[in-house]
Amino acid sequence: MESAFRFQLIDLPAESRIRGIRSSRNSLVFVCTGGYSEGLERSAGNLHYHPAGDEQRADLGTTSPKLLGICFADGYENPSLTRWLSDRREPGIGMVTPTLLRIWREMSLPNPYPQVLDGLAYEVLGWLDPGRIEERQIPKWLWRAFERISSDPLGDHTLSSVAAEVSIDRTHLAREYRRRVGLSVGEHLRRLRVSRAWDLLRQGETIEAAALKTGFYDAAHLKRHFASSTGWEAGVLKSEFRN
Repeated sequence: MESAFRFQLIDLPAESRIRGIRSSRNSLVFVCTGGYSEGLERSAGNLHYHPAGDEQRADLGTTSPKLLGICFADGYENPSLTRWLSDRREPGIGMVTPTLLRIWREMSLPNPYPQVLDGLAYEVLGWLDPGRIEERQIPKWLWRAFERISSDPLGDHTLSSVAAEVSIDRTHLAREYRRRVGLSVGEHLRRLRVSRAWDLLRQGETIEAAALKTGFYDAAHLKRHFASSTGWEAGVLKSEFRN
């Protein structure tokens, strides 16, 4: 079965110049490894948006970057998201990093599964959509809880402490948080912490050091949640940057 989106995993040649590439679809480009210049410096972990017809230009340095391209599905319409992406071009990716890494992992397999890729692409677009949470008319106390966790993912948050901060019963918080956000409080925290751990790993930190700096008990704890969130073994992904 054909994928509704078009996915590309691209190794660009070092010390080259790319000009005149245009896509007929809106697309996202995620820098998996390496980096390049596109007017602005792009490095691993950057995500940027190209509207349909936008010319893609790149000047490469001494390393060969690996890029993940996701062209939007034909017929995909979300005007608010498209406007938001067009205004920013460089969306923040804390919540979507694990999903982008999972797409990269799936694309690295000999036979990527189209339905899996489509589902992950819609998940990325869902997390990037600025109206995903705001437009659900959620209670102010729940929005405060969401913002508290999002702004300080390395804080010592528990369900009880977050409930106390917003003056709500912990059971009610747990139920409404999952129903309206789509994740439990703990899942939200782990997703953000895994994203931060990936940042540290690609900067050269050991798995042990990254675990301690991102709120995990130890390396084994980080490895377990890293694999379940991204599809990658932390050590295997770290070796991608050494290579």
